[in-house]
Amino acid sequence: NSCRDSSVTNSIAAGCAFAGFIAPGHECEDDASTKFSGNVAHSSERAGAHIYPDPSSSKSRSCYEGSNFSAYKNRDGGLSTMYSTADLRMRDMTFVDNEKGVSLQTAGEREQISISMTDVQIYGEMDNLDAP
Repeated sequence: NSCRDSSVTNSIAAGCAFAGFIAPGHECEDDASTKFSGNVAHSSERAGAHIYPDPSSSKSRSCYEGSNFSAYKNRDGGLSTMYSTADLRMRDMTFVDNEKGVSLQTAGEREQISISMTDVQIYGEMDNLDAP
């Protein structure tokens, strides 16, 4: 990734064919990071966001975090992860009426893998005619 100092903040992505956002997370416990923060994705055909380990951070392979994100009415879920790390953390997020909820996974083989979500609200109902 040659764009090491880029960021996406306080933005809205709507009606995307694949995902609203495909963005790097930040280093764990970096509460000041604005690399990907305050964004909202809605009505995408697939995920609201894919948050991956930041390739510019050597710490991402051991731990990375995503935070301050919201998604609603996306077909394949509000958030999807599937990237190599030992410790995946997602926090401070809200998901509303995403057809397939949230999917947090990691890749690679390790003796121990940790996946956590904190301060996350997920809302939705079956047979909601207003959802995708």
